[in-house]
Amino acid sequence: MTPALEKFLRDNLLILSVGGACILALLYPSPGKILDHAEISPWLVFSVFFCQGASVDLRRLPPARQLLPILAIGFASSQILAPLLALGILAIWSPAPDYAAGFFLMACMAPTLVSGTVISTRGGGCIPTALGVTIILNLTAVLTVPLCLRWGPGGATMDSLHLLGKMLLLVLLPAVIGQLWRRRFTERAEKSKAWLSHLPVALLSLTIYINLSVQAERMHQLNWHDGLSFALAGLLLHLICLWASLRAGTWAGAELGVARSLAICSSQKTLPVAVTVWSTSLASNHPLALLPCVVFHFMQIWIDGLIAGRWARTETQGK
Repeated sequence: MTPALEKFLRDNLLILSVGGACILALLYPSPGKILDHAEISPWLVFSVFFCQGASVDLRRLPPARQLLPILAIGFASSQILAPLLALGILAIWSPAPDYAAGFFLMACMAPTLVSGTVISTRGGGCIPTALGVTIILNLTAVLTVPLCLRWGPGGATMDSLHLLGKMLLLVLLPAVIGQLWRRRFTERAEKSKAWLSHLPVALLSLTIYINLSVQAERMHQLNWHDGLSFALAGLLLHLICLWASLRAGTWAGAELGVARSLAICSSQKTLPVAVTVWSTSLASNHPLALLPCVVFHFMQIWIDGLIAGRWARTETQGK
């Protein structure tokens, strides 16, 4: 394997794995249906967030005094602006109910747990800022996501308290346990960076495969027009939030690297939490709602990679 190919696979592991899971569910759904009957998905999700908690070094967070203004902007962009924009886009777009529910679900999510930090760093961002925005907004989203979803498509049939309980049990609890494990076995956690990074991707992909396998027949109804609509709508929402966060961070006096990390991290949306919410609260009434989430996730990673690359080239040319 050439170094270039190895780098491509490493940088795009999540997208390739999720895409592969979707294709596999479409072509070979039978094993996924068997696993669905075994009801292992909650355990897979629990393990994903245990690994996420175990992989985060909280000692790298910046002081609260420096972080609070940035967090306020990030929260406004991620948990207020994005859902409102999604409602506006849906009012114009008017997609099928499943697709509307999935698009709004993704808009309500917290930042990505890994890719936002990596991409913003490549673009000259600030790692402590990226970690702080990502971790704190994911913790607050456990409370805000159930509330936001009540106002969107599919929210009328959703039990917010039930969803909150599921997020506490399947997202927050395993992340806390993972962090406690890391503190108890710090040296082992440092040596386990590789599998703590790759195992969640495999488990998440397996979760998606299982849940989509049950809906394989319906997935055949997806056409290129729908996929293009998902992509353009997600791209529009993401870029508006990114621009707004970048401008607000600069206006607040943040350094360029801090503003860039704020913009990338607060505008990205996490797929693992979206899968958790969909599989526990939306899958029965909106089985195809996950498809816009997958397309949305792919588009944000792709466009942010291009933006970060341009930022990096600009910095290099300026030296």
